[in-house]
Amino acid sequence: MQYLYILVSSSSDIYYEQFLLSVTSLRMVMPDAEVVLLCDTKTKAFLTGNRAGYEPLVNKIITAEAPDGMNQIEVSRWVKTSMRRLVTGDFLFIDSDTIITEDISSIAGMGIEFGACLDKHSLLDTHSNRDRIIERDKKLGFTSYLGNRHINSGIIFCADTPETHRIFDRWHELWLFSNSKNIAIDQAAFNMAIHENSSSFTELDGIWNCQIAFNGLPYLSKAKIIHYFASYTFLYDSPFLLGSETILERIKNTGSIDDAIAVMLKDPRAAFEGKSRIIGGNETLDVINSHLFDILLFSRKKWPRCFRRFNLFVSRVINFIKFISGRKWQQTVTKINFTRQKKTICIDCRMIASSGIGVYLKECLPLLLKSPNNFILLGDAGLLNINLPDLGGAAVINCKIKPFSVHELFFFPLRILKTINAADAFYSPYFSVPRGIKIPIYTTIHDIIFPDMPEIVSKPGLAARMYFFRRAHKYSKKIFTVSEFSKSRIEHYLGKSKPIIVAHSAIRSLFLAYRNNAPARERKKSIVFIGNIKKHKGLDFLLGAFLMLKKENVPHKLIIIGENEKFRSSDNEILRKIEPFGSDGAFFTGFISDEQLLMHLSEASLLVQPSLYEGFGFPPLEAMVLGTPALVSDIPVFKEIYGDFPVTFFSAGNTVELKEKIKEILFDKQAQVVNLPQELLYKYTFEKTTSVILKELAG
Repeated sequence: MQYLYILVSSSSDIYYEQFLLSVTSLRMVMPDAEVVLLCDTKTKAFLTGNRAGYEPLVNKIITAEAPDGMNQIEVSRWVKTSMRRLVTGDFLFIDSDTIITEDISSIAGMGIEFGACLDKHSLLDTHSNRDRIIERDKKLGFTSYLGNRHINSGIIFCADTPETHRIFDRWHELWLFSNSKNIAIDQAAFNMAIHENSSSFTELDGIWNCQIAFNGLPYLSKAKIIHYFASYTFLYDSPFLLGSETILERIKNTGSIDDAIAVMLKDPRAAFEGKSRIIGGNETLDVINSHLFDILLFSRKKWPRCFRRFNLFVSRVINFIKFISGRKWQQTVTKINFTRQKKTICIDCRMIASSGIGVYLKECLPLLLKSPNNFILLGDAGLLNINLPDLGGAAVINCKIKPFSVHELFFFPLRILKTINAADAFYSPYFSVPRGIKIPIYTTIHDIIFPDMPEIVSKPGLAARMYFFRRAHKYSKKIFTVSEFSKSRIEHYLGKSKPIIVAHSAIRSLFLAYRNNAPARERKKSIVFIGNIKKHKGLDFLLGAFLMLKKENVPHKLIIIGENEKFRSSDNEILRKIEPFGSDGAFFTGFISDEQLLMHLSEASLLVQPSLYEGFGFPPLEAMVLGTPALVSDIPVFKEIYGDFPVTFFSAGNTVELKEKIKEILFDKQAQVVNLPQELLYKYTFEKTTSVILKELAG
């Protein structure tokens, strides 16, 4: 894979110095990286003298002839939107105003085609430039803002595929149109191109583009690439030393990276000015992001003496007001700055005892209840007390009306509705919404498998489910889902008129606790499958592969964790395939406790998840947390969720390949134990899930 930089620069700016600093940081952590520099012909002519120090750091230079009549900014955008056409092979594009902190080659193994990070680590709803972005998109006739995401184009992974060429061609075409409307920035066109080709796009974790000037602090400790936003740095005196104007001017004067700068590059996450403050809070940030603040800052830089005098005058006015107002002033200020109105949130908990949604609720609810809000829990009071012993002071509405029922749709009790409608928001962790709710509704749709695989349900069953899907979509203010794949399928069937927010599902806390506290178990000759015998779980293919393995005298057992009852007659074919193996070969466990599940997974030689369709897919994550290798089908959602995990993929539905991959893992000693690094171990946690949900419910 190549690491691609783009440089459009002249001797009067410091873009070259930013590039030199960034590529030096890359070489320090990856001395054998293949670095490509793409520039226009005018820039290449300026790379002499003090600006020639890059040559030993770059493997290849590609020059492009930009159209006549463009200014430097336009040329840089023209080259940037053309890079896929000009560079052959997979690449990671890296903006010049970045610092590489560690080896970044793992991105090549994530199994994605096209990936980038959220701009300012923020959904559009909470983006500091939300109104400006939407106004600009509407001016251009773009609709990417409807997706509630705005992607930053500073770090882009791009495989060399027909799909990525199509995205880049469209980006270039849209940028030319945008530039004709006097909007030279590339991100509006970039986001529209992604919006039109969302199935090929993967949102990267913020550690790949840690934008430290904007909401990047949570990603800094694990950041692989620090993006310091040069234009912002020069305006606001960022405390990040490696992005300071002083450092870059020093490089410009000498044409090289001196020893002091090299020392900082060895630990760039710590390269911060000692005199700095962390500033947060919506009110404070609203002020900082305002034009009024820009004017004050400009005044401080341009006319420092006048600024100090004006500030002194304001201080005296405030002291005078305090004096004449007494304690009333102080109480008002305290109330404005330090109190936050609590929200009352009603959560539908009627499925607390179910196997799927119930687990999700039992993990999310304790974390939600810890927030400084008031909660009303709708559900069977007895089941709530059994499944959630600590209600954290939440009120309970005792309700035994079944979700997805006629009673819910037409006869939901008015007394319950009255209590619900007194709250500020209603959250359903599935797609069932009682009739009569007037407050904002938020729902989670975990997947939309039924229209994608109609063969697993009857025609009346499909019609009923689609009714509830459409109803949830119609009445919800916002919808959560558990993966980008699920989001794309929901948008495909239900449209893009409502914001759909990805709040990834997560590993249950008991798996992490077991990993940390349980003694190491001896691995047994067993292969584990977790799920049911429905077609989309792919058990049929695993049984075919297992039969071939038995003919080759592979001694392992196949443990199918799940129940073999309550299935339609069309599923009986799979049951018949299991019978010849006998209990010593393959067997269903039936319902098992969490403790038994942990034991089976931690003792297994391998987990196989041959699914044809999933919304997220927990078992591979659960297995790897316990040190067990995972072999999974190469369906899109697994590529998204497990792209940077040490899983082995096989072609979905290919029984022969599945058999061969199982043999490879079972008899490869190096593959027999998985030890996840911290960044993967805690990549998907319910703390992160509930944080996303709560931000919307109580925002």
